[in-house]
Amino acid sequence: MRAWVQGEPVYEIEGTECVPVTHPALQSKYHASSFADERAYRRMLLASVDGAAQFYFSYGYCLAASLGDNLRGVPEGEGVYDSRFVWNDYLTSALREQSAELRRWTVPVVHGSVQQRALSCYGRDITVTLVARRSRLFAGTRFLKRGINGDGHCANDVEIEQIVDTGRNARGLPDKVASFVQLRASVPLFWGHDSFMPRANIVLQSCDPLFVATQRHFADLRARHGGPVTALSLVKQRGAERAPRECVLGEEYERAVQLVNRALPSAADRVHYLAYDFSSQAKALGASLVLQDLSAFLGGGPSEGFLLARREGRASSAYAITRRQSGVTRTNCVDCIDRSNVAQFVKGLAVLGPQLASMGVVEAGAALGLESDLSRALMGLYRDMGDHLAIQYGGSEAHAGVLDKHSGGSSAAVQVRGPRWPRRPFPHTPRLAPHPPPPPPPTLQPLPPPPRSTCRSSRRSSGPTPTRWWTPSVRTP
Repeated sequence: MRAWVQGEPVYEIEGTECVPVTHPALQSKYHASSFADERAYRRMLLASVDGAAQFYFSYGYCLAASLGDNLRGVPEGEGVYDSRFVWNDYLTSALREQSAELRRWTVPVVHGSVQQRALSCYGRDITVTLVARRSRLFAGTRFLKRGINGDGHCANDVEIEQIVDTGRNARGLPDKVASFVQLRASVPLFWGHDSFMPRANIVLQSCDPLFVATQRHFADLRARHGGPVTALSLVKQRGAERAPRECVLGEEYERAVQLVNRALPSAADRVHYLAYDFSSQAKALGASLVLQDLSAFLGGGPSEGFLLARREGRASSAYAITRRQSGVTRTNCVDCIDRSNVAQFVKGLAVLGPQLASMGVVEAGAALGLESDLSRALMGLYRDMGDHLAIQYGGSEAHAGVLDKHSGGSSAAVQVRGPRWPRRPFPHTPRLAPHPPPPPPPTLQPLPPPPRSTCRSSRRSSGPTPTRWWTPSVRTP
């Protein structure tokens, strides 16, 4: 068991096993070892799951939905698998389409990370949980999936939810619970690299001059999370690079957001674009000061709030939502791994204080410092979550140098994490199939050889000639 959320256990998949469902008397006759295709399919299926970590499921809590959606009631039955975060949708589709009885044998599986830690604050027991859900709609590894597709889905799209609760009873149901959702995803443009080498050149594609896909992406964010939508870009700005690389991507992103905002009717619906050169600021200020500077920078942006719910009675399992989150912050750097993880920790820490204050754990207006025990505990949760997401997308752990140095780690300890490139720049282990496989290409049959022509005189032929190309029977009335 990985965590305990709303009185329901959350499990992580650690192994898989193929269980035959045929009658015991027929298992020897129809055993998989008797068919070569079945043996190959089992090897492929087991290899796609056995070597894959960070797959989670729960029997009573829908991990594919946020806490607010769970409290309001997620869709029952087939509607759960419509979520972009359910990774076994295609693998279970044939079974679910048969009947509702067979659907009970399936359970939604999400891919990402689940971290939980029990803490004590002023004598009150609290539990902090991080749930990271990776989208399956434009899934892929680094350098193989970048940017956006035509439907408005971005690569490395991860929804991160920070859940804080207090006053758990014997069944694990808290008296009060708060939730905050933020996103990370690749820059919503058509872009890629010209090679697989380190620090390869960024290539912008000009296939969408009006940024139609970008408009679809932000329209989807507003439909799912409400407004305001904040786009936080952490790429390097012009002047910070010897040769323009990341700044080209950031400038095109800003131009795309400006074009998207022109088509929106009111200022309240527009996307708030924030640009922060994290690498340059971290080099100039240091590990501790850059966190404070980034916190002050984000404090000037729009506030999305957070969700707050209270249990209606001591013996009840129903909750009343007293506050809702409206809007979302979307963070990106180039890979959405290292810098994005630090920025989302800073955002989560800024929200943790109001979350605890709303539940009566701390006084209203109390701010958690970067040196507090709660801050260091939350930093450890975001660091572990960032390592999981970095391995899934980039093939190695996150280079959390700022978080490690701020938490007291030396520069040598930071280097222990090692370079990213010698360790598989993009993992090739197959995962749970998020989409049906593409149809096989048509087989091309060789054309028959042309008929062998003979050089004969055409004077005696009654057919058309170069000077008599018409048909006499048609020409004559």
